[in-house]
Amino acid sequence: MFEAVFDGNLFKIPEITHSAHITYGFWHQALGHLAPSSMDKASRLYSDADIPGKPKDFICSSCVKSKMTRNSRPSTSRKDRN
Repeated sequence: MFEAVFDGNLFKIPEITHSAHITYGFWHQALGHLAPSSMDKASRLYSDADIPGKPKDFICSSCVKSKMTRNSRPSTSRKDRN
């Protein structure tokens, strides 16, 4: 999709001129999978970035997977192990 370039001080994201890449999902990924409330703040702080609002049907599969938990194994007492 894009590649950030490290210039020694900062990572820089190349300018995207193709408007198909300037979607909420693009910005969500480019800004490190920010929460919707943080994306709203970023769009207000950086109004020249033209970050669109979150669509009602937006779901980030990476964020969903990162929030998944698994049940721990059931604990066993010492009596059960012997």
